[in-house]
Amino acid sequence: MSLRRLALPLAFLLGTNTTPAQQPQPAPTPQATIRTNVEEVVLDMSVHDAKGREVKNLKPGDIEIYEDGVKQDIRSLRLVAGKQALAEQQQQNVPSTGTVFRNPLPTTNLICLVFHNLDPSMIAEKQAIEAAEEFLKYNLQPGTWVGVFGLDTDFSVLEPFTTDRAALLRAAANGFSGHSTDFNNVADAILNATPNTVSTRVTFNGNPANGGTVNATAHISGGNLNRQAIVDASVANGPGARAVRGDQADARRQLGGIESREQFDQMNDMFDKLGTLPGRKTVLLYSPGLLNTGDPDQFKAMVDRARKAGVTLYAIDANGLTENSTALASSAALAHSASLSSQQHVATGANNGAVTMEKARQDDYTMEAVRMTDTQAALRGLAEATGGFLIGSTNDYGKSYQRILEDVDTHYEAIYHPTSTKYDGHLRSIEVKSLRPGLSIQSRPGYFAIPPSPDTTAWNPNEMAALTAINSAPAPKDFSFHTAGFQFRSSPTDTQHGLAFEIPAYNFTLQPDAAAHSHHLHLSIVSLVRDSNGQIVDQFAQDASFDVPDAQIQQIKRNVITFTHPLSLGPGFFAVDTAIVDTIGQRASTSKFMFNNAAQPGLNLSSLMMVQRLDPVSGKPDPSDPFVFEAGANQWRKVVPELRDAFASTAKPAVYFVVYPDPSIKDKPQIEVEFRDNGQVIAKQTAPLPAPNSSGAIPMVVAAVAKPGKCELRVTAIQGASRTMQTLYYTVVTQ
Repeated sequence: MSLRRLALPLAFLLGTNTTPAQQPQPAPTPQATIRTNVEEVVLDMSVHDAKGREVKNLKPGDIEIYEDGVKQDIRSLRLVAGKQALAEQQQQNVPSTGTVFRNPLPTTNLICLVFHNLDPSMIAEKQAIEAAEEFLKYNLQPGTWVGVFGLDTDFSVLEPFTTDRAALLRAAANGFSGHSTDFNNVADAILNATPNTVSTRVTFNGNPANGGTVNATAHISGGNLNRQAIVDASVANGPGARAVRGDQADARRQLGGIESREQFDQMNDMFDKLGTLPGRKTVLLYSPGLLNTGDPDQFKAMVDRARKAGVTLYAIDANGLTENSTALASSAALAHSASLSSQQHVATGANNGAVTMEKARQDDYTMEAVRMTDTQAALRGLAEATGGFLIGSTNDYGKSYQRILEDVDTHYEAIYHPTSTKYDGHLRSIEVKSLRPGLSIQSRPGYFAIPPSPDTTAWNPNEMAALTAINSAPAPKDFSFHTAGFQFRSSPTDTQHGLAFEIPAYNFTLQPDAAAHSHHLHLSIVSLVRDSNGQIVDQFAQDASFDVPDAQIQQIKRNVITFTHPLSLGPGFFAVDTAIVDTIGQRASTSKFMFNNAAQPGLNLSSLMMVQRLDPVSGKPDPSDPFVFEAGANQWRKVVPELRDAFASTAKPAVYFVVYPDPSIKDKPQIEVEFRDNGQVIAKQTAPLPAPNSSGAIPMVVAAVAKPGKCELRVTAIQGASRTMQTLYYTVVTQ
């Protein structure tokens, strides 16, 4: 069925694009990895003993699992070794053919690549970069996130936690300078156990899963890279390198105690910040060595701090086999002690107080030559005390990296049926309590109660940030956007609806890409539809990115980005909660509206909506999408709604609606269209309608009056004695 132009003074439009400028299309969204049903929870846990070692003999009676403070019945508990993890993940991704849905909650694995005290003038820096790049070539399990950090005067972020391998390689290769971040914000970003590149500025008042409040707006954790060129200005055993090592030995001899305490403070700062993050934290520390203060109590306190933070540290000696700084520095220190010893046998009257004191410290220097120049020993001790190990005196990292990844992927899997069956979208807290002394257990601290959906089976981190914003109080309002719901075909059992979301492009931060001569825009949107009991009955999520050529920046800023989502609802009251995240601009906004869905038997007339444009539909049209209609023979169009209600007098607004005739009435349907301006009727016309299409619908696009003032459009569908009316209000302003 093709629509014909109706002979009315009010021109009816067919297939007219009312806005010629094209809107950029979203880039493909990567597949997410976190499923959303909760009939059966599969909770992954990593368990260590008091010495940081992996526990291999945990029993169901050793732990208790609580969800929102309610003890859960553990149905099974098993140990999954690292080599099994990939096969297990692939098995979980196979759709279930039974009636029980599973909600796998894998352990949040955070891997931190930390560059410690690497001097750009030394070859150790290049060695560390190459070692880190080699690690990033390995495939990581889903749910494993990697961040790049620098540890020197402070613990700074070079690249926030991400699964973007290219971004991590750039961070590892291009710079050792970043800026500090608030790790409390990062912790909130991982609150549902997904480390997000987008996190939430948050102020906690109690536990949000137990009735506490969170004041939050989304933002990106960490900071931009301060990229620097890598300077390889030394030769392993050249005169320059030897001179530098000699100076280092002198400095450590004179100021070793101060430097070692400073390095301990660096480690403690790192452990304190990482301790705020949930999940399992693995640190790959690329370091030229760690000085030991010689105080066993200080070393034990540092180890205890790491264990309390849940950190497993693997130390990689950045000197490798290329630069044997430990032996050379030790030789320099011992040589100084030997020279002092030889001076004891030389009689001289030139001994002053300083020389005498230096000679008196001969034994101290000998001890420090062993204790402070063997920097691998402290690294090994710290790594093994936290459950890791040292990779030293080698340039071959392959087998060691494989062992690290197996350690990271080894976990326990506990299965339980949650006692709560309400899918309200709120955060459910998870607490695992140990009944066996000395155990340290890391697991996901919570998840959002989202029902299974064929359209939204998983959430990526940016969409998780939007879910967090929806659950925040007060709700963030960093920018404006419009949402609306439109009613279409109705029956006694359900009604077809369409949600529309319109966001002005100028709200979003554009990230320049000088090489591509373009700017990048990235947003995420999540919308939850709840019934009167608070139960989620429908959901919509979209993560979209746009690459805008530099020449089109000003044009894009004047456009809007629009999404539509079809759904069907039964009778009753409904609430729609929506959150949009500007992932680059570190901002978020939310909105909420409610409506009553009443059954409309017989003759139906959809809501009236302003038309932003009519896009051609390529391929097979979706019959369930009420925004799509047949404009001619094999010609389909999709209506992009205009949600703004104010127009300039030079605009040419159009209105879209659909008439659904009652097949039980033999009379042909017709419509009555009436325009009012400031309460006065300025046009009114009745006309017959064309025949319905194959679905029994009659879609219409009609030109609207653009006379300055407060305008009203009334459309009445008439079929025999049946009548139904819809009204649309808008404003036209004089430019």
